[in-house]
Amino acid sequence: MKKYPEFKEVISSRSLVVNHKLKPGIPFIMAPIIDNKDVIAIVSLHEVPFENITMHYENLFQTVVSLISNALKRAYFFEASLKDKRYISDTRILNPDTFEKILDEVRKKEEDLGMSYSLLRVSSTCQKSLQELSIIITESVRDNDYIGISNKKRVYVLLSNTQHNHAQIVIDRLSNRNIESSIITKEINDI
Repeated sequence: MKKYPEFKEVISSRSLVVNHKLKPGIPFIMAPIIDNKDVIAIVSLHEVPFENITMHYENLFQTVVSLISNALKRAYFFEASLKDKRYISDTRILNPDTFEKILDEVRKKEEDLGMSYSLLRVSSTCQKSLQELSIIITESVRDNDYIGISNKKRVYVLLSNTQHNHAQIVIDRLSNRNIESSIITKEINDI
């Protein structure tokens, strides 16, 4: 935004903006990508041959931006629908099939690349709802860690790139929040 203050005009007007004065260092033409009345991105062209500075070119650019916008919306919708299928409703807990696939990928990375991981199992005596568990565990782990549930309805935490001795940090954090957990060895396949 500092480099191109004209982007503020694109965001506020929610429409195509053309650099008619041909100010150097500023994109020639800019248009917003809008989703649910919010500007989620801006498409801009920085260099345009002088002979292309026409109304036809502006209309063509607007058409391309519209195509990009529709493609992004479809991709966003697709991603959202996948998320709904991958996670237990209203949580960050992966469903059993998705969690099993991710766990298989992580195990393969350990075999092939030597990347470590730790798998924690939340105690079955925990009386919290899945939504409560999701919130507390999410606050206790990194963004690249996973929370999953097994077909046996047991909750697990997959700590990516984490050796067992470092997993104790997460176990302690969870314990401080009244969630008991323990490390599951890789040989045990009880999920």
